[in-house]
Order: sequence, then structure tokens, then C-alpha cells
Amino acid sequence: MATRRSHTADSVRSDTSLPDHAIEEKDVSKTIMKDVDTVVHNLVEKLEHTGDVMAPIDDIEYVMDKIETLTIPECKAILEELLKSHEYDYNFSNTLRQKLADLLKGPGEGQSTAEWELELKTETAVNKFYSPYPEVRAISTPTDDVDIPCETIRAHLLGYLWAILAQFTNSLFNSRFPQITITSAVTQILLYPCGLLVAAVLPDWGFTVGGKRISLNPGPWSYKEQMLATIIIDVGLTSAYCFWNIQTQTVYYKDKWLTPGYGILLLLSTQLMGLGFSGLLRRFVVYPVEALWPNILPTLALNRALLVPEKKETLHGWSMSRYKFFFIVFSAMFVYFWLPDYLFPALSLFAWMTWIAPNNFNLNAITGSQMGLGFNPVSTFDWNVLSTYSQPLAYPFFAFSQQFMGTVLGGFIIIALYYTNVQWTSYLPINSSGIFDNTGSPYNITKVVNSDTGALNEADFEAYSPAFYSAGNLLLYGAFFAFYPLTMVFILLDAWRPLLKAYKSMMVSILTTI
Repeated sequence: MATRRSHTADSVRSDTSLPDHAIEEKDVSKTIMKDVDTVVHNLVEKLEHTGDVMAPIDDIEYVMDKIETLTIPECKAILEELLKSHEYDYNFSNTLRQKLADLLKGPGEGQSTAEWELELKTETAVNKFYSPYPEVRAISTPTDDVDIPCETIRAHLLGYLWAILAQFTNSLFNSRFPQITITSAVTQILLYPCGLLVAAVLPDWGFTVGGKRISLNPGPWSYKEQMLATIIIDVGLTSAYCFWNIQTQTVYYKDKWLTPGYGILLLLSTQLMGLGFSGLLRRFVVYPVEALWPNILPTLALNRALLVPEKKETLHGWSMSRYKFFFIVFSAMFVYFWLPDYLFPALSLFAWMTWIAPNNFNLNAITGSQMGLGFNPVSTFDWNVLSTYSQPLAYPFFAFSQQFMGTVLGGFIIIALYYTNVQWTSYLPINSSGIFDNTGSPYNITKVVNSDTGALNEADFEAYSPAFYSAGNLLLYGAFFAFYPLTMVFILLDAWRPLLKAYKSMMVSILTTI
């Protein structure tokens, strides 16, 4: 999945397999490793007081055994390889990059050799055998308990049931207002009590296959089962894009040749093609270490908050568990939801500047929220509106800021197109996704399209009107045409290193298989 570990945790050599110089080095640092727990805690406290940054103590505990087996030359080689591998990784922290580079130079100012050796081994173990991304370490573990049930009958059953319900609901309300959408977070919250219920009521019936017993109820509802069911739901959660084609052809084009068989085959062909491409591209977008997908992290964090018990501890003055924090925020959001969405809907699209001069056309065109450009420093108090096209708390700040700057730049381009009357855009709303005829009315597609065949009637088209687009729609379609070639150019110029590495890995696999 998205949160892959940094590097494959190859088996670490034991002391008896080390070369002579490494064994001597181990003897020199044996006093350091005599009581690793105490030394690590003392070192962390010292670094916190001095304002330095080190891997959290929880991360260190997971890789404690690795620390004891690493040698200084091994640590240096691992960190040098790590820095080289992540040299062009946008998600790799520059702070961590500088930290590791300084560690390779030797003990820092006021740092003893023993402390430097332990810190070097600690950072090496955490980044090598866990993950170099603190976001990943915050919601995952480097180990796997194989005894926890995962692919159970009840996990598949609940996953398929909620996948059907979620897909039916999302597709039914896809083109309706108000639109009701069941998201991944909602299904996780609803899936959790369902899992607890089936674990409580299902009998422990089962059968044995290959010496392994498969039970209808193997015990308490587990984190792995919740995760598997969530993946099943997420795969079919979003309505297929071809639904828009079918609905548009049926409602606007009045196509009589559009049969249920055509719709089903169109749906299957597009969806299966997408699944096929996802399988072919796994080696390029899933397997590489750099293939970190931030929008997956909240899903993992929520499942852990619901199902993984946490020990009571205080961190930066906080002693609240994720489970308690989640339900406090959830309750607060539930109460607050009624304010912008029911009691005072104007808070959702908070076009307060248009209230000052409601008859000012230019002010409404620039700052309006409906068909205006929405240039407004305080545009909404509704999180559903704020997070419509992005996830501000999930994506890295640099990615979110680039999207924001692109939106602002696009707004200025729309203003230029509109006020210079490019393609007669000044006669239309400045920001509308609709298509208009030469009178400014919505374009009547049935006048130019033959409903029996779906073909364009050129004579009717010339007699009626060409299609006119708003300034916002012109920019949108222009961006679409520019997006795909520019994306390929950017990938070839910027991301060719991980792509080349993936190609080499693929060729090695092919040759090995042959």
C-alpha cells in the first residue's frame, strides 16, 4: 500500500558473522550497549532540552534489537545509501537530511563519542528498518503479528455489503442536490460497530483446510480485518466516471440507442481497464520507497485509533489517546455541522464582501461564491466546502501551497479572459461550467444531435448556434489539454530516476523468472 517501509529489512548479521575490525568496534562500544534503554532515554531527554531532533522514543523501542547489532561502518554505509536514494524525494524531510549528513561527519559540538555512536545507530535503525517518513511511523509499526486474523469470512462479508451500500448511495445521489456522499472515513466509522456486532453474535463455526481452521468467528474484531474490509469498500467507493456519460446521454442528448447492455459494457470496460493499468503500474507507483501517498495516511490513522490499543503516556504535555481524541473531535464536528449547513447556511459560502454592495456587478464577479471567482480571504466556515477539492491536513504543505498558487493564478487568467472579451466571454457568467448558445441561454443539445444515432446534424448545428463557453470553462478546458503532455514531460524530466530504478528492477525480475 501507500505506506511502504523505507527499505527491505534484510537480516542483520550477528556478532559472530562480523569481520574482525567490526568485532573490535563492537567491543569498544559494548559499554554503551550495556543498558540501551537507559542510555536512549537519557540521550532523548538531553536532545529535547537542547532543541535538537531525534527519532521518537516509541520508534526507537521498535528497532532496539537492530541498534545492538549495527556497527559504525555499517551505519555510515546505510545512511549514505539512504541519502543518495532520497536525494530527489520531495517527501523526505530536509531537516532529517541535514541531521543525517551531520551525523556522518562525526560527533557534534558538545557531544561525546559514545552519545554520537548511539545516536548514529539509532537514526540508522529507525530509518532503515522502520521508515524515514515520520508520518508513516506515526500510524504504522515495523513488525507484523501473524496471529492476528485478517482475511476472514466476516471481513469479506462486511466489506462487500458496505461496498454495495456505499456505491449504490454515491451513484444514486451523484447528480442530485443536496449530494449525499459516503466517504472512506464514514464507512470506517460505520464498519467498526458492525465488526464488533458480528464478533459478538456469530457462532464459532468453521472448517479445516490444509491443517488450518477457518472459523466464522475467530475472536474479537481485529485491526487487520477492519483494514481489509476498508480496502474492499474503498476500491468500489467512488462512482465510475462513465456514469456521467450515461446520464448526460440519457438526460440531455436523449439518445434512444443507449441500452442497458451498452451501459454495463461501458462500465466494465473502463473499470477493468483502470484496474489493469493499476496492476501494470504497481512497480512504478507502489513498490518504490518514494511512492508515498499522503491521502492514504488518514485512513490508516483512523483504523488504528478505533482498534489498536495505546499505552497511557504523556508526549509534549498531551496524555490523550487517539481514540478519545477522535470522538471528542467527532462530537464537536457533529454539533458544529448544524450551524453552517442548517441554521446559518450563508457560512458555507461566506461571500461577505458581496453583502456590502449586492448590486455591484464587478464586486460580485470577482468575490462571489456561486458564479463568481470567490476571491475572498474568509470564504467559508464549513469544512466540507474547504476540503472539497483537497485534503489540507493530509497533503504536504508544499503540495497544498502549489495548488493554492495555481488556483490564484488561474483566477487572474480568467479575469483577463473575461474583461478582454475573449471568445465573447463577457456576455456570459464569468465562472460557469455550462455551455451557452448565441443568445446566452443554455445550449439545447437536442437541436443538433440525432437521438436515434447520437450523430451531430451539421445543418441543424449551423442553423442553431455554435457553443460558447464562460471564461472559467475556457481556462478549464485549456488546462485539460495542457495537463496531460506537461505531466508526461515533468515525469520524464523530474521523476526519471525512480522510474529508471523500477525499470531495472522489472528487468531483473523478468530475467530471474526466465
